Amino acid sequence: MNHDLERSKAVFNRLVNEGLKPHGKEIVQICNDGDVACVVWELTSDNHEAARALGWDGVSSVFAMPNEIRIEFAKALAKDGDVAGAKWLRASGKNRIYCMAQTGTLLLNVNPGEGFSIEPGTLDHEWMS
Repeated sequence: MNHDLERSKAVFNRLVNEGLKPHGKEIVQICNDGDVACVVWELTSDNHEAARALGWDGVSSVFAMPNEIRIEFAKALAKDGDVAGAKWLRASGKNRIYCMAQTGTLLLNVNPGEGFSIEPGTLDHEWMS
């Protein structure tokens, strides 16, 4: 296994254990309301402005992305060529978590009884190639 993959798995495991699980009740409530739950974890200061644009108050670890922001963000992603990310944001339904972690983002789906999965096609190397 290469070093980058090992590091990525370690960071993802930390995100789950430190950024998601401690806020499980809040995330579930937001998802049950049909909203996209946003999780801010170990965010670098360079990304604070982007998080605030999505509705972050600068303090909370978890918040619901306001629908009007979600719709505009989907349009912006589509314009930039991130078709999968835009589609994920436009979708209705429950169990979606937008993670802003360190210097990047992950679009996660909650699979009850199974755990989390990354939305296919939303990793940078998938849609930027």
